[in-house]
Amino acid sequence: MKNSNKAKVMIVDDEVCIREMLKDILEGNGYLVTTEGNGLEALQKLKNEHFDTIISDIDMPGCSGFELLKKAKIIDSNANIIIMTASSNESYCCQSMYLGASGFFHKPFDIQQLLSNIECSIADKNRR
Repeated sequence: MKNSNKAKVMIVDDEVCIREMLKDILEGNGYLVTTEGNGLEALQKLKNEHFDTIISDIDMPGCSGFELLKKAKIIDSNANIIIMTASSNESYCCQSMYLGASGFFHKPFDIQQLLSNIECSIADKNRR
């Protein structure tokens, strides 16, 4: 990350290996990273803490990524949320964007594309 101020990113995924891999990659690129295992934990954290970007899986027990997206937008209408999924369901991308996601990508993903998506998402939020 080029900016001297470290952006805060929350990763929400029920798969520990995905959370830890993304955390390692993002921290290695200068981001401050928090991880949560489901949408309900993420919403609790979001009520008390600001994040520049949230990266969330869709299919999680208890609170899906779509529910997290909707509720996070109520807490912070400018919330930057990037949705990810391993599903091949084509409607997920459209639904994510309709609900206000700032980005969408499929697992497995290209690391450089993910980093670019995060940077663009944060830059766009800073322009608002």
